[in-house]
Amino acid sequence: MLTLLIVGIAVFLIARWLWPSIKPNELLKPDIKNYSDKNEFSEEYGKDFDLQENELPESYGENYLSLMARDPHWIYAHWEISPPKLEEIISDYGYSDALVNSRSVVRVYDITDTNFDGTNAKSHFDYDTNEDTHNLHISVPGLGRTYCVELGRKMPDGTFLSVLRSNPI
Repeated sequence: MLTLLIVGIAVFLIARWLWPSIKPNELLKPDIKNYSDKNEFSEEYGKDFDLQENELPESYGENYLSLMARDPHWIYAHWEISPPKLEEIISDYGYSDALVNSRSVVRVYDITDTNFDGTNAKSHFDYDTNEDTHNLHISVPGLGRTYCVELGRKMPDGTFLSVLRSNPI
C-alpha cells in the first residue's frame, strides 16, 4: 500500500515538473476571439460582413405549424401565419367573423391508428391562444399515442375554422 502511495506522489510530481507553466484553469478556457470591429472579421475571413445587420428576423413570412415531442407527456407546437394568409381568411369570412368575434385556438387531435383527414380523429381538445402567441407547450393525456394539431379560429357558434395543420407525431 505504501508503494502505491509513493508511486502516485512520484507521478504527480513528475507531471507537475513537466508542465510548470500550465495552470489548471487555463486548460478549460476556450480560445474565443472577440470581433469588435467588422473590418477585423473581414480581414480574417475575407468577407464584408456587418455583425449588426445579420440578426435573425422575427418572422419569415411563411405559413407553417410544426409539432414535436418534448417528452412522453408533452408536445411542443410552433407556428407562423403570413400576412397574405391572414388577408385570405379575412376576405373569406369577413373581418368581424374571422378576427373580432372568434377566438384563436390550437386544437389537438388524437389520431392514433387513423388515416387522419381532418374529421376522423378519435378525440380532440382545444387550447385558447392569442394572436401574439407563436408557440405552445401542450400536455397530452396518453402515452404511445399519435397527435396532430391545427391552428384555427373558433366561432361564437362553436364552429372551428382550420387555418394550419401540423405534422403528426
